[in-house]
Amino acid sequence: MKRMSFFAVLTLFLAVPVCGQDYAAEDHHYGFHFGAAYSNFQDDKLEIEIIEPDDIITFYLGGSLFFYEIFALEVSVSYAKESVYEVASGAAVNYGDFTQFPISVSAKLYNNPEGGKVRAFLAAGMSYYFLDFDQSQYLTNIYSDVYGVTGKVKVENELSPFFAIGIDIFISHNAAISSQIKYTWLNPRVTLPIPMIWDEHLKVNPFTISLGFSLYGG
Repeated sequence: MKRMSFFAVLTLFLAVPVCGQDYAAEDHHYGFHFGAAYSNFQDDKLEIEIIEPDDIITFYLGGSLFFYEIFALEVSVSYAKESVYEVASGAAVNYGDFTQFPISVSAKLYNNPEGGKVRAFLAAGMSYYFLDFDQSQYLTNIYSDVYGVTGKVKVENELSPFFAIGIDIFISHNAAISSQIKYTWLNPRVTLPIPMIWDEHLKVNPFTISLGFSLYGG
């Protein structure tokens, strides 16, 4: 949460120099977006094991197309790789690395159709997550020594809905500092290589705050 607070404070700090300026945005027809986001996993426990993925920093890149002054469609991609731990008796044991590569499509509804230095928006859409789990040697040894199996943990790709709110703070006619808060319902199916032991959904459900830049054109 400290990192998330840092993103929020930095957004406000960067907004101060433009408070006295006014930039029209009514003639924007497309946009490019890039930046970083901090993801906090609200529900990262499994029924049988206590699993703790690290909170992570992700990087994103996207583009949007305006169909009206206040309505746009956006396509974006991001990437993240995190370590996953089992927590037992106060000790954390590394289980491996969890990789996420989502491709997202969203509809964005802006306020202030006549433009201005600050424009807020609501967004909703779907993300298709390409997921992979690279298990550690420690976990491989457990399966081999305890259960006598040599398979690996499988995480299925997932189609997930999300909802977001955000703001663009314009520092010139075509450039803005962008910040967004987003919640994603991400519950991929996880399968262990142990027959009839484990096959359930990992409830990740990331809560994300992002900070970046948007470049607009007409």
